[in-house]
Amino acid sequence: MASHMTSIGFPAQSVDEFKVLAKRAVTQAAQTITIPGIGYYRQWSPGAGVELWVDVNQQIQILGLNPHFDEKARMGSDS
Repeated sequence: MASHMTSIGFPAQSVDEFKVLAKRAVTQAAQTITIPGIGYYRQWSPGAGVELWVDVNQQIQILGLNPHFDEKARMGSDS
């Protein structure tokens, strides 16, 4: 079944697969945005415009994993 993750090339379907993907994104992230007193966001961009943003709290616990696509896209028809 298609999901936000599979739509951009990550075949994560189970909770365990999401955990592995989130940990990989945290360790391979190129950018960190710190939110003082709360935690931070880690951005992993493996290429082709695909990005994963991981929400991490101050105790280094992963709270969320959000896919993004940062490239020009065309939707709909030109008719």
